Amino acid sequence: MNIDLAKNLEVFLLERNNHDTKKYKIIHQFDGRVVPLKPDVLKETAKELAKLLNLERVDYILGFAEGGVLAAYGVSDVTNIPMVGSYRVRLKAAPEIIFTEPHSERATHYIYGLKPGDRVVIVEDEITTGSTLSSAVGELRRQKIEVVDIGSYIICRNFRDKIHPELKDFNIKHLLAYGDRIY
Repeated sequence: MNIDLAKNLEVFLLERNNHDTKKYKIIHQFDGRVVPLKPDVLKETAKELAKLLNLERVDYILGFAEGGVLAAYGVSDVTNIPMVGSYRVRLKAAPEIIFTEPHSERATHYIYGLKPGDRVVIVEDEITTGSTLSSAVGELRRQKIEVVDIGSYIICRNFRDKIHPELKDFNIKHLLAYGDRIY
């Protein structure tokens, strides 16, 4: 990653005050929820992540609500590849892909707009345990959607300590490794 860009990245932990199973939340500036999102930083960071990803013949960049949607949009914007994001609200729409974020209070995600044969790259803001990715990749595969690659702005240094068979074939690309444990 560009050294000047890395200096601008603000990453830290805050204790959660809800019923999630994780005690802490990694806070960063890629989702605008605690630290303001600066469009120029998102764009420059998305360019760096996009350079690492296999984007050949990809139909969509896929992001997960809430924070992953803006992360995915950043890569979509700099590559001009359309983006699809998950919802936490179920719609009366088809086709529908359902997966879970096991540690979250609102664990169920819904994806609309994808069909069998589509090729996607998943872009996340952060990856801590890999459980959400594992759930999503498994369901996308069951729906005959090809996950070409996975990228994240931030990855927890030891997330691979948790073994997820659905993720074993991926070399997950990331820009910043954070922390010394899973949060």
